[in-house]
Amino acid sequence: MTMNGTATHYDLVVVGAGIVGLATAWTARQRGLRVAVVERNAKAIGASVRNFGFITVTG
Repeated sequence: MTMNGTATHYDLVVVGAGIVGLATAWTARQRGLRVAVVERNAKAIGASVRNFGFITVTG
């Protein structure tokens, strides 16, 4: 449902715009699916941005 009250249909809804969520959404779009990504924050502040891609915790 959009803000103007009209129905919008998606094949996949991804919750979370981290690296895994965006990679999933991108792959689904490449396969022709209609995708919506839902994120609670306007800025990147979640786990993906805090990790910086490292496996170990850094100071």
